[in-house]
Amino acid sequence: MAAKEDTWILVANSTFARILKVEKRGSVKELEVIEHREGRKHERDLAGDKPGRAFESVGYGRSALEVKTSMKKQEFSAFAKLLSERLESARQKGQFVRLFLAANPTFLGLLRNTLTPATVELIAGEVDKDITHVDEEEIISHFPYIS
Repeated sequence: MAAKEDTWILVANSTFARILKVEKRGSVKELEVIEHREGRKHERDLAGDKPGRAFESVGYGRSALEVKTSMKKQEFSAFAKLLSERLESARQKGQFVRLFLAANPTFLGLLRNTLTPATVELIAGEVDKDITHVDEEEIISHFPYIS
């Protein structure tokens, strides 16, 4: 069960995430690193086959069918869902009572759309910037209101 003051920070981008726990005196401890290697692949490597083909409504021609959502965007959405599920599991176990998020604006939007309402209620602040590759001291500096 989480202590009354357990606070987590999730810093993420579309392929990499870090979960940190806020310790005493404003320091942080990295709890977990989650990578989504599929999101780093090129679009052509994600699609196993070429798009399907369809006959023209008039004549004998055929054309390639367009993919409505790119495979890369699907991978980004899948990673956001994975992170959301990880946070929901931790919330249900009482591992944190406050949550801070940091991600580039596009991924932050994807992440927000996948979080459960109960997890959203615990969000105490957000930073719309990718800070996944900075050290812990700099990460905490982006959240000056964490006590």
